[in-house]
Amino acid sequence: MPHFLRRSCAITSGQTRYRAFLLALLFVTLAACSGSGSQSQGANSDPNTEVSPRPTIGELAADQVLRVHSFGQLKNFDPAKLGATTAGAGALGRQYTEPLLLPRPGTAPPYRTDGAAAEKFEASPDGLTYTFYLRANGKYNDGQPVKAADFVYAWRRLIDPRQAAPFGPQFARVVKGGQAAASLGPEADATAVDASLDQLGLGAPDDRTFVVTLAQPLGYFEWIATLAQGAPVRKDVVDRFGQDTWATKVDSLITNGPFKVSDIGSDTTTFVPNPNYWGPVKLQKLVAYYGLDPSARWTKYLNGEIDISNGPPAASTDAVLADPTFTKELLKFPELSNNWLEFNTKKPPFDNPKVRLAFAQAIDREAYLKVATNPMAHALTSLIPEGIAGYQGAQGGAQQFDPAKAQAALAAAGVTPEQIGTVDILTFAFQERDAVFIKDQLEKNLGVSANVTSLSDGGAVTSRVKEGNFTLKTTFLGHAANYPDPQDFFDVLLSSSPDNRTGWSNPDYDRLVTQADTTVDPAARQKLYDQAQSLLVEQAPVAFLAQPLRNYFLKPWVQGITRTAVDSAWMPGDLYSKTLVIGKH
Repeated sequence: MPHFLRRSCAITSGQTRYRAFLLALLFVTLAACSGSGSQSQGANSDPNTEVSPRPTIGELAADQVLRVHSFGQLKNFDPAKLGATTAGAGALGRQYTEPLLLPRPGTAPPYRTDGAAAEKFEASPDGLTYTFYLRANGKYNDGQPVKAADFVYAWRRLIDPRQAAPFGPQFARVVKGGQAAASLGPEADATAVDASLDQLGLGAPDDRTFVVTLAQPLGYFEWIATLAQGAPVRKDVVDRFGQDTWATKVDSLITNGPFKVSDIGSDTTTFVPNPNYWGPVKLQKLVAYYGLDPSARWTKYLNGEIDISNGPPAASTDAVLADPTFTKELLKFPELSNNWLEFNTKKPPFDNPKVRLAFAQAIDREAYLKVATNPMAHALTSLIPEGIAGYQGAQGGAQQFDPAKAQAALAAAGVTPEQIGTVDILTFAFQERDAVFIKDQLEKNLGVSANVTSLSDGGAVTSRVKEGNFTLKTTFLGHAANYPDPQDFFDVLLSSSPDNRTGWSNPDYDRLVTQADTTVDPAARQKLYDQAQSLLVEQAPVAFLAQPLRNYFLKPWVQGITRTAVDSAWMPGDLYSKTLVIGKH
């Protein structure tokens, strides 16, 4: 039995250590990872330990207020309603909620976890039972203690099919009885659903002990315990204020994170420290703005109205990056995500993997890097990005750019460009130039005519994809890591995944990934994932293009940043925002 399944993992707390102020930012670049895929264990460490490209200066500003711009807006702050927590508005959930564990500070593998609402946990020798011991001083923003029963209730709500929680499937797959309960569907008889939920492998033998029984041993379960969606929820609060309304108003939004929501405006959300939080919180206020286009966001940053920006409009990026004034304020690193072109595998000729592979081989990724709407770190021809176990390098493999092979693959499929006719590439309006580039590549390297359908209404694009009303589609992000484990990427393209919009289904891929997910030995697990990745690349339900480069611009007074590998797309250090401070300026 692997060692990590037998050990208890304790986490201590303490004050952030301050260091001398450095005048220049230290650029952080993730190292390439092709290691064994060792799993996180939550070993002893201080969850406030600073991992910062900009250490804290000695003198602080009188007003400790941080202003940021979120890529999305929350109207319901219920943890069960949160979507992805790295790419969009879901990252706001990391401010007012606290799950059992958090990713340990650090931006390079091997990745580990540290304690959050739980101060330690144990895994049984057979890997089926995880016992989390909650902090004695963990409290909600109304002063009531966080109890194990609150986690039982919260995880039960996530799995309840009537909730339609975006991350419900992630929790249902791991908890014993979860799949059976979730499969009943939202229209099932309430008595049957409740009876099924009563059988879940969730328990609270006392107020400070939360027990999770898994359906089977899982090499990645610890990361599920880091998700903001799994934060505790009080049944008495939900019962009093209503399932659909308790998390929509400040007065009834009772949560356990380092911050609490103090104001929900039409274009801002304001957070202030939770006065009952178990550890120190440095900021007096955190204000998140919404709804600004790239030009307006950058203008606010230039005027000092927001303190962190993801950069200027695409047309100005090169000039800004060449300006020494701005490079001093820049933090950049490859994001744990990928960018791809999706095929609708239900539509001929893209039901033929040889045709899909031919299209993938016809795209010059190095040329794509120069025109992509968003900055890209490097080309990518496989699923796993740099920084995640199983990364196979920027180039190579079956999808490597090669016009001659692309033409040969199309011929081997028994299909001519004339028979294919004109293919349509669906895209968001802001990403139109990516689609135009792909169109030109297909025409130049494969002789296939293409058309670009560019829609400014993002909801219309999403609806068309969900309905299967597309042929090819560009993606702003193929997938961004919710946690730094390969399982989070591979499961996206399972036949059963709600995130798999390609229509692709492959029993061999499903078998390999499921077997890897339930394998706890790191080396054996990685070998299975590697086989699944090779099959996926050859089958090409998507054409992998590039790994995004994350650019943050930070005002010099933003200090005390504690980085992790899965920081949000709009705020570095958002998982540990309690350590942030504002220097005097």
